Amino acid sequence: MNLDKSRFMLFGIVAALLVLTLSLVIPPFQFPDEPHHFAAVMIEAWGEGKRDMVESETIRLMDRYDWWRLVGMGRPAVLPEHISEIRFLMADSAASDFRDRIQGYVVYHKVVGRLLRVLGAASIAVNYFFARFISGAFFLIAIVFLLLSMKRLALTWNADLKWATLLAVLIPQLSFIAVGVAPDAFVLLLGAMFFRASIELISGSGGIGHAGIIMLAAGLGLLTDRSSMIFAGLAILLPVFIARRSNLQKIIPATLLCLVVSILLLYFLFLRFPVQIETKFLWAKSILRQAGGAIGQLLAFDAFGQKFWLQFVDTSFLRFGWMHFGPPRVVSWLWRLAWLGGICGVLLVLFDGSQRRIQKRETAADITRRRLIQFSIFAIFLQLFALWTYYGFAHIRPQGRYLFPLLIPFAALLASGLRRLGDIAKARLGRPLLLTFMIFEIFVWGYALWAIVVPVFRLTIRGPFPGI
Repeated sequence: MNLDKSRFMLFGIVAALLVLTLSLVIPPFQFPDEPHHFAAVMIEAWGEGKRDMVESETIRLMDRYDWWRLVGMGRPAVLPEHISEIRFLMADSAASDFRDRIQGYVVYHKVVGRLLRVLGAASIAVNYFFARFISGAFFLIAIVFLLLSMKRLALTWNADLKWATLLAVLIPQLSFIAVGVAPDAFVLLLGAMFFRASIELISGSGGIGHAGIIMLAAGLGLLTDRSSMIFAGLAILLPVFIARRSNLQKIIPATLLCLVVSILLLYFLFLRFPVQIETKFLWAKSILRQAGGAIGQLLAFDAFGQKFWLQFVDTSFLRFGWMHFGPPRVVSWLWRLAWLGGICGVLLVLFDGSQRRIQKRETAADITRRRLIQFSIFAIFLQLFALWTYYGFAHIRPQGRYLFPLLIPFAALLASGLRRLGDIAKARLGRPLLLTFMIFEIFVWGYALWAIVVPVFRLTIRGPFPGI
């Protein structure tokens, strides 16, 4: 067995074991908004006529797994019959239909609902664990795309990007999304498919099939989650990164064809999901309208802005139990330093590339590498800007899960940046620095399991909240 296959199997086994471990120790409904998503899935599976039964049975399942105490509230003397009656879950919405909180993102619920309908389980509890298994399957398939993407990137970027997969897999928060009955694992899969196909097209080895995958991921992303709407914007701008003088005769007609297909796809989605598409259009319109003021606030970088970005960075690494339980501050600061080091390293990589370009030493491989890096940076920047414009402008702090649809470019940039930063500090220090960071992740994973997850969810030695 060659090294690539051995590494592929190792990373896959590690990812599966991490997900299995969390599946065994984390009780149901400890992922944010999970009751809404599971109940919506079951309505798709059993039909609108059984909505009342689905809601009441879901609430009883939550009670069976001590949900009230674990989220920090007392158990009501009489259990409610409808999810909309639990004010904690409805936030600021006064709607009588709990699905108002989902805001028209329906694809995940329809996909999983139909899968559960095929499985045909009659128990709400059995269906819950089937749905959790489906999330795990989405996650593991996404990891396969992640592995393939890093292997492809290594041909034009950096050989150590193969280890970027393990760096990504060992992020504790990433495995957490695989045990939640929520769209996050499905979004992760869409993002992995989107960027895998984009890498092939930018590298010049893609075809019409890869363009089809991009349009599929972009279309589904519009109706899956707010975090996956970015795929549509990136798909529109992707031809800029693909086009070269040598391939313009192919790119221009192919782009026009994809544009026509995209318009037809959008028209079909509008006919099939008119309310949802109109909602997304209004959301995008509000983003554009608020962009100017959001830029001004972002440049000011006031106290709220600092807390906004620090929470986003921290919660992309580790925050369990409805965002309540995180690691010690020293761990958070080491993760922040890794981000800072990665950014500095990426700037050095860009500087190296600009030097080759100025000196006219840039080869075709260098051009491809530069465009892949630029596309990765642009994708992350666009997502962060949209996040700030929508949430930051409204003074709402975000969750780090918005990073995971961009896991492939993020992991590639972080690994490449840390490697380059280490090499400039001392020759051949980059690889040990990368491996040291992965060892740090393993340590944090063990800490998260035995100092947070097990004591809070499975033992009585640590209560989730003082006095409860």
